[in-house]
Amino acid sequence: MFRTEEKIQLNISDNLKIINQIRYFGGKQIYPPREIESIYFDDKNFTMYHESEEGTLPRYKIRLRRYPESDLHKWFFEKKISSVEGKFKKTNFISEKRKNFFLRNGITDQIYGNCYPKLIIKYIREYYSIKNERITLDKKMKYINFHSKLLTTDNESLILEMKSKTSIFYNTLFNKFQSKKERISKYCRAV
Repeated sequence: MFRTEEKIQLNISDNLKIINQIRYFGGKQIYPPREIESIYFDDKNFTMYHESEEGTLPRYKIRLRRYPESDLHKWFFEKKISSVEGKFKKTNFISEKRKNFFLRNGITDQIYGNCYPKLIIKYIREYYSIKNERITLDKKMKYINFHSKLLTTDNESLILEMKSKTSIFYNTLFNKFQSKKERISKYCRAV
């Protein structure tokens, strides 16, 4: 199902202000905060990265994702697809054995060809809801080069993302923080 995704980058100092705004509009926390870990794949020319930076449509990103605090061995294979109609994600559970195979041998994709693990991205996500609008707040980002293990941290940024079919509260929330929507990709930042 297609959805609208709007993002803005704030400073971590805005965290309490945005939570108060969400509550002001009747929003509530729908899940406890949790760590997310993703391993992004790309071809040797970083085509997915370049297409994302250029805003090419359609495009997608390939990643493995897990939620370490819930189950260390539960990995998901995901394609995050951006098209003219909107965005959606295809997700499939994979075994630990399959995950290890992908990490060693890469993934062969019919569009991008041979893709290999490039980056590990970890962060903490908080989940909120205002009516049918889902809002997430991402913070404490860690960007790790898959091969060299070089680590870069970002403890100053707060990424607010609203996922919905209508974006009823989008303008109100974004105007409150005098921010504009941005095309924010953690993968592109990590590259």
